[in-house]
Amino acid sequence: GGGQYVTRTCRSRLVGRYGRQITSFRGTATGYQGTGLRRQACNDARRRCNRYRNRQGYYQANCITDGQTGPGGPWGPGPNRPPGGGPF
Repeated sequence: GGGQYVTRTCRSRLVGRYGRQITSFRGTATGYQGTGLRRQACNDARRRCNRYRNRQGYYQANCITDGQTGPGGPWGPGPNRPPGGGPF
């Protein structure tokens, strides 16, 4: 084997009502390629985001992590969001 040793990053954005971004977090994971690093990085980013959200009391906001849905999914940019697309 001996895959490459790489670092993957993933972003999680804390988005408030009406899709306004409050802040964002970056998760990272380092290891050998093909060992689910991207997922680990995203979990890291989501964890940081949720911790901040709870600590600051942003209960109306949501953590939206990279790769959660395809482009233009329910988490697409504001006006393209279908009705009932998210808990807003």
